[in-house]
Amino acid sequence: MSLRSPGRPKDLEKREAILDAAQSLFAERGIDGVPIEAIAARSGVSKVTVYGHFGDKSKIFDSIVARETDRLTQSICGALSASGSLEDRLVGFGMALVDMLTQPCHLALDRAVSLESQRNPDLGRRFFDAGPGRIRQMLSDLLARARDD
Repeated sequence: MSLRSPGRPKDLEKREAILDAAQSLFAERGIDGVPIEAIAARSGVSKVTVYGHFGDKSKIFDSIVARETDRLTQSICGALSASGSLEDRLVGFGMALVDMLTQPCHLALDRAVSLESQRNPDLGRRFFDAGPGRIRQMLSDLLARARDD
């Protein structure tokens, strides 16, 4: 018999708390300006828990990018796979993209990545590959299918 309450497991809740804390701290101070201790303190977990979930800041960053990209991709996939004309799907894509790009958390992440990419170009490449590059490929695939139809 389990005494756990329904809902997400504690590990997932901690992981999300760590990502939320890191994302806001990265936006405030830049990625290099945020020690793991600050992420742990803001998320209400120990440093050991942060390291246990992610290992280092670069993996935290990659997880934030993946999470934000997944959110956008879900919205965009819905627009691109909707029924209707190519024009309707492209308009839906554009609206989903603008909606995501104007969210404060996304704007803050973009600023942090832009600043840190000057010192760490690999970080910028990882961001592009996981985010804008992935979305560009989805759009390219849609246009190729439309051309072939």
